[in-house]
Amino acid sequence: MPLAPGRMLTPRLENTLPFTPSEVRHAVESMPSGKCSTKDKLVEEDVKACGHPLYVALARRFTRHVEES
Repeated sequence: MPLAPGRMLTPRLENTLPFTPSEVRHAVESMPSGKCSTKDKLVEEDVKACGHPLYVALARRFTRHVEES
């Protein structure tokens, strides 16, 4: 996935392409409706309802997780 012109990566992310909120949104939209995957009974509709602010937070967290692995 090419980076947008002028997009700068932090030194720690040189070898890691960051996750983007749009990638998270696409993954959430691909989830089957009404399915619970954990004991907390969180369904994809709940995640979708949080929208863009959650996608941004998750993208940052996923990128940090990969970076620290």
